[in-house]
Amino acid sequence: MRIIPTILFLFIWSFGISQIQSNTSGNWNNSGTWVGGIVPSSTDDIEIISGHEISLSANASVEDIIMTNGKLQILDYSFSIYGNISGAYSDSIISTASSQLSIEDKGNALNFTFPKGIQRIQKISINRIAGATCPHNLDLDDNVPNDSIVLILSKGIIELSNSSILYLNSKSIKQNILCSDSSFIDGIVQRNIPKTSGIYVYPVGDDDICRPFGIGLQNGNGDNIYEIEFIKNTPVNNNNVDYSKLPGGISQLYYWRHEVISGANTQRRIYYELSDFPNISNANLLGALTLANTDGVTDWTTPTTGWTVDTINNWVQFDNANASNNEYWTFGSILSSILIEDIFLPITLLSFNAHTADNQVLISWETASEINNAFFTIERSQDGVTFTSLKTILGAGNSNSPTSYSFIDTTPLSGLSYYRLKQTDYNSNHTYSAVTEVQLKPRAHISFSKISSSEIKCIIESADPDEVYIAIIRTNGQIINQKSTIIFPNIPMEIILHINYSESEYVIIYVKTNSISQKIKYKITNTQ
Repeated sequence: MRIIPTILFLFIWSFGISQIQSNTSGNWNNSGTWVGGIVPSSTDDIEIISGHEISLSANASVEDIIMTNGKLQILDYSFSIYGNISGAYSDSIISTASSQLSIEDKGNALNFTFPKGIQRIQKISINRIAGATCPHNLDLDDNVPNDSIVLILSKGIIELSNSSILYLNSKSIKQNILCSDSSFIDGIVQRNIPKTSGIYVYPVGDDDICRPFGIGLQNGNGDNIYEIEFIKNTPVNNNNVDYSKLPGGISQLYYWRHEVISGANTQRRIYYELSDFPNISNANLLGALTLANTDGVTDWTTPTTGWTVDTINNWVQFDNANASNNEYWTFGSILSSILIEDIFLPITLLSFNAHTADNQVLISWETASEINNAFFTIERSQDGVTFTSLKTILGAGNSNSPTSYSFIDTTPLSGLSYYRLKQTDYNSNHTYSAVTEVQLKPRAHISFSKISSSEIKCIIESADPDEVYIAIIRTNGQIINQKSTIIFPNIPMEIILHINYSESEYVIIYVKTNSISQKIKYKITNTQ
C-alpha cells in the first residue's frame, strides 16, 4: 500500500509569528477550540471569529489578538499579551476581579490599549517599552492576592487618559509600589490608607519622569481615601508665593494634585531626584527644602508642621499629620540663598514627532520657550533601551517664542525603532523627551502560495541587493534542508520548494533576508 503525503496549508505569519483562528466556542487549552488543533502560545497570533466564546481554563499567553467576532474571557487566570488587540470586538476581552494581565514585549511591541472589558482585575504587570494606554477606570482592589502585589511596573508607562482613575482602595495592597522614570502611572491614582501603618506610596509620574507621593495616617477610622496626580509643568498660581515663609520660592518644574476623598488629615511625603536641583549640594538641600502647598488661589506657603529631609532616599516628609487639605503641593525653599524658583525646565517642549516618508524618517519638534539651551541630540534605538546619537542640533539659547526644528534620518532602521530627544544646557545638564516609535516597512517582501500537495511557491523581492536564506525545519528544531542565494534589486525571485516526507508532522518553512524574515507552517498528513 502506497502512502501519499499531502500538505494542509494552515497559516502564514510575519517575523516568526503564526495566526490561529478559533474553530468553535470552548476552553482555550482544548485543541478542538482552534483550527488545526493547535493551542496558541506566546509565539502565536489568534483570531476569534463567528461569535465564538473562548474561556481560559489555565494561564495562557499570546502575541496579537484579532477580535473579529466573539468573546474572550480571562476568568481566574493569568493572561500574557506580547502584542496588541484589534478588531471590531476588541472590547469583548473580559476580565474579572480574579484575573491577572501581563503586558509583555519581545522588543518590538507597540503601545497597548486596554479594552473596555478589562476594568476589574486582580493584578497588572507591565514590561513593555512602548507602555500602555487606558481610556477608562481600572479597579485593582476587589480581590487582592496573598502577596499583596496588584501592580508591577517593570518597563513602560501606563497612561490613564480621559481623566481615568486607577483604584487601589484595598488596605491589603502592598505599601510600597515601586516605580521608575521608565515605568509609572501617568494619571490619577486613588488609595485607601490604613492608620498607623507607615507611608503608602503612589507610583505617579508624567512625561518622562516618575515622582512618587507618599501618605501616612496617625488618626482616622474606616476609609481614608486620597487621590494623587503628578503634573510635570509649571505649578498652578506659581507667581503667588508667601516669601515670608518661602524666601527661596517654590519649584517651577512640577507639582502634585492631592485630593481628599474621605478620611483624616494626612502625613505627606514628596520625592525628588538630584537632577531636579542642579548645582545645589545635599547639605544645602537638607537645610532648604520643605513641602509647599496652595489651594490654587491663595499664596503658596508651608504649614507649621515639622518636617524631615532625607537626602539619601531623596524625599521630604512631614513628621506627623498636617491639617492643611490644600490640593496642590511641590517643593519650597526656606532659605533665600537657595533660590529653587530660579530652576526652570530648560525647554518647554510643545511636540516631538517622528514619521516615515519614502523610506526615511522625518523627526520634528517645537519648543514654546528655551532657557540656556545649548543643543539637542537626536537619539535612536532598535530596542527602546539602548540609544545611540544620530545628530546634534544647536538650540536657541534663550527664547520666549515658539521655535521649530527638524531632521531627516536617511538611513533608518527597518521594522520598529525608537527615537528620543536629548536636551543639553550650557551647564552640561540634560533632560530627555518621551520616546516615540516608528514602524518602517521592510525594503523586502516575501510571499508564499501552495501549488500542490508537495510544492510551495515562494516569491522574494527586495529593493536592495540581498542575501536570501531558506530552510525547511521540523518543529523540534531539526533542519531538514537549507540553502542560501543572492537576490538582485527589484527583480522578483521565484523559488519552488518540494516537500515530500512520509511522516505525519508539522514542518516550518523559513525564509530570511537582511531586512525581513517570514515563516509558514504546514501539516504533512498521510493519505492512502
